[in-house]
Amino acid sequence: MKKRIALLLALALIAACGVTLAGCGGRERDLVGQWTAELDLTDGAREALQAGVTVRMGDLAEFLDAGDLLDLDQFSAQFRWTITLREDQSMTMAIDASDLGDSMEAALAGVKDKLAAAIPAVLEPSFTRQGLTMDQVEAILADQDMTLDDMVTEMAQEVEASFQEEAASLRERLDTSAEEDGFYTVDGDRIYLLGTKDTPPNDAYCLTYQRKGGALVVTDMPQTFQDLFAALLPEGEELLPITFTR
Repeated sequence: MKKRIALLLALALIAACGVTLAGCGGRERDLVGQWTAELDLTDGAREALQAGVTVRMGDLAEFLDAGDLLDLDQFSAQFRWTITLREDQSMTMAIDASDLGDSMEAALAGVKDKLAAAIPAVLEPSFTRQGLTMDQVEAILADQDMTLDDMVTEMAQEVEASFQEEAASLRERLDTSAEEDGFYTVDGDRIYLLGTKDTPPNDAYCLTYQRKGGALVVTDMPQTFQDLFAALLPEGEELLPITFTR
């Protein structure tokens, strides 16, 4: 899955560059070099993390807000896309999301302590719903050689572990750090990625671009490309256009 995403992103990046294979003259030669785009999906990634851990909290989610347990201000999802265009019709694309893991760990750093502090306040209403008093709960725990504090610690550890699992799953989906090589061609305002120089252009792998001043701007791409990040876009926001600068 990660390699597939990286390849599709490579197509998007290559398409942004607007370089023709036909002689690489004039305007095309001027585009040879390294181009970079910065994509900030932090808001959507934070929403995805909070929603995921909320599901994993189970019944606790009725009493605790996952947003209060996570330090979301520490979590960012920044992607740097670079593409190097060469006169010999080859290209190299690199996607760097190397800071993703560290920032996610920072967001989770205090979860266990926050859970241990918050859980006691929600136990009584939770057990009351089940027709139990706290004295009865403590008696049941005593029969198992446990105290209420032991129970809270165990619950906090279990929930924190589930948070870590959700974070690892999200990180796997988001971390598209990769480097890909390929070839490219242009036809009008459409850019195509080719497996080899002789591969016929395919509309399934084309993007529309514009040149605006010193920038290269992707204004349209196949829906399959956009769907890669759809889950990370806050409601009402669009992925396009994407701007690359040299």
